[in-house]
Amino acid sequence: MSLHQLNSLMLDGFEIPSIESFNSLCSSCPLSELRIIRCDTWKTDLNHLTIDSLYLQTLELNYVAVPAGSIIKLNAPNITSFFCKDEMSQEYSLRNLSSLVTADITMSLVRNEKEESANSYLRLSEEQSGIYGKRMMEFLGAIDNVKDLQLSSGFLELLSKAPDLLDCQLPEFSNLQYLKLKVWFTRGCMQTTYLLKISPNLKSILLASKESGLPDIEENWEATSSLPCVLSKFRYVEITEVEGCDNELKLLGFLLQSANVLEEVALFIRYTVGSPERVKQVKRFRDQLRALPRASSSVNIMFF
Repeated sequence: MSLHQLNSLMLDGFEIPSIESFNSLCSSCPLSELRIIRCDTWKTDLNHLTIDSLYLQTLELNYVAVPAGSIIKLNAPNITSFFCKDEMSQEYSLRNLSSLVTADITMSLVRNEKEESANSYLRLSEEQSGIYGKRMMEFLGAIDNVKDLQLSSGFLELLSKAPDLLDCQLPEFSNLQYLKLKVWFTRGCMQTTYLLKISPNLKSILLASKESGLPDIEENWEATSSLPCVLSKFRYVEITEVEGCDNELKLLGFLLQSANVLEEVALFIRYTVGSPERVKQVKRFRDQLRALPRASSSVNIMFF
């Protein structure tokens, strides 16, 4: 096909018979927007899915199935928005993303994200944790210029399972101002402090709480959260689906004591919290939170 004027393409639910023909199509069009959603490349060749474009500005990859052993390669020096949703078993090679402004990276152990739980990461072998963790760190290293970033809960859980990964010399997220994290409030979520450490200009953080079903963080939590964080411009915190558990209280306590110019903490209570016992738990949570010491004298904590 000759589509030399095509600048926007979305493929949803397609079967792509050959990676080679798809690569040729992408390279021959001046595509500024490309979205590939739930597509299968069923030919079992060993060609890699390659998106190499000087024109591309927006890219969405949503569970693109490639043959086993194939790598999804991206080389797009002018891309500004990147949305990726895939399994951690899929290997990516990301290059020349220096113009990236917005990134939304959702990586999970299974294709159906709803079937994933915090316990799934506890069952990973040391080898799996090392492989997947390295891949996630490579993702972070490739998107370090972003201003607006969203990450799935698996990132933090893998950092918790393979702490040596934190010794990697990642560049600072010097442009990052808005961070959204999906989290289970487990020990793993305390790796949030690592992301704060390498994001000196962060202004806003939104935590989307996911029910973990795991025990509370142990008493020595403070030792895991003592990373030196630079929060000089940190002004806004939002947490959705709040349960009122001890883990949430501990993380908020750390943030309140560390962010000296924090202005607003917005907490959205999970709508399923309705039983009399749960209502008491949330009330107790509110009282305990208001009693916590805080570095900023002007911070306003709001419940919704």
